[in-house]
Amino acid sequence: MKLGKNTIQTLETIFSVEDPIELAQVLDFDADEFKAFIEEENIAPDEGLKTFIEALQEKKKITEESSQTKAAVASAGFSRRGLTQTEIINQLSSAAGIRRADVKEIFNSLASLAALEIRKNGEFTLPGFGKLVRTTRKNREGRNPATGELIKIPSKTTVKFRLGKAMKDAVE
Repeated sequence: MKLGKNTIQTLETIFSVEDPIELAQVLDFDADEFKAFIEEENIAPDEGLKTFIEALQEKKKITEESSQTKAAVASAGFSRRGLTQTEIINQLSSAAGIRRADVKEIFNSLASLAALEIRKNGEFTLPGFGKLVRTTRKNREGRNPATGELIKIPSKTTVKFRLGKAMKDAVE
């Protein structure tokens, strides 16, 4: 296949794309393969073709950086949205060298212990993280969002988490 002087303009017209970077993305060309193709065919690139090749190289660079970031995140076992329970269990399992089922059982036992201690003593300290504290919300007045009428909201016992100093310092 021989490419004429106006190849890029022709491709832009065919694919209804005017920006070389967008055209590179639409065609999904690899910069190195495209450069090799041009050299094999002894094509002297015009300005449009040079711009297109630069766009391909930029796209490749961005794609590689994105892939490296995704790979680093994935290899660390982290997701972009935050750690899920499974990811936490996997990380702790590999770090401690114990089975995932054992780590999950430790989490379940920790949750049960925390609930028992909060009922019994009103608080549960998680060293290095903070403290779960039982609190009581007072009676208050609110509004029914549908009608706007005043309603009484009864008192309620709930649990709050108070971040420990070590964790506050680590986050800042």
